[in-house]
Amino acid sequence: MKLTILERQLNEGPGAGYTIHVDGLSLFNIKSARVTEYVEEAGWFVDVDGTCTIDNLSAESYYYGTGIIHDVDARIKKIWVNWYWVDEYDDLNNMSESELCDFITEYAHDRLSDADFETVYDGGWLHSTYDGTIDAVDSEHGDVDLVITDKHVIDYIDLAVQGENCNNVYYVTSDVDGTLEALDDEDKAVEVAKMYFETGDYDTITVERDLEYYDVDGMPIETFNDTEVVWNSNDEY
Repeated sequence: MKLTILERQLNEGPGAGYTIHVDGLSLFNIKSARVTEYVEEAGWFVDVDGTCTIDNLSAESYYYGTGIIHDVDARIKKIWVNWYWVDEYDDLNNMSESELCDFITEYAHDRLSDADFETVYDGGWLHSTYDGTIDAVDSEHGDVDLVITDKHVIDYIDLAVQGENCNNVYYVTSDVDGTLEALDDEDKAVEVAKMYFETGDYDTITVERDLEYYDVDGMPIETFNDTEVVWNSNDEY
């Protein structure tokens, strides 16, 4: 039984931007690298063509969120290399591209595997469709610019930060056996409830609408309860 995504108007909270949180990077594969800027006694900005896996990713807007998403594929665009972690005799500007790729790979494994940072996507009062970018390079924190490459994850994040990762489910319940059936159509649920009540086996039958949220894999997640009784046999009869 397929449940349809609830369509409703988005009422934004204070600012429509949403926060992307990255916790841990792994499986680095650096294909090319080029130093674009050196900041004296600080470090290097390096443009990178490579891939990695985001171990744990989450996104939150003012009211809604995704929960933790594990093992997300991403492309690396840029890395900040802090000079503090580089041998004093090394100069990234003097490395060949192959040497720089090897260096960036080792640096990423050593310094970014336990990366833990946040970045805000957009910040206006209207929602901006998420495109997968995580622009987080910061010369003070040593982070990276990434792009999520899994379109399913990108689309889910865009839904979840708007609170649209949800379905309406209608539960037919009784005073004797609890939940009898769950359906995705209110009229059908009321019809089924009447059939149960007319058997004479129950004193009370109700239909409750539940707004249920799901994670990136389509599994239910607990956020907050949003339920409403839409039909009750006592009112009907």
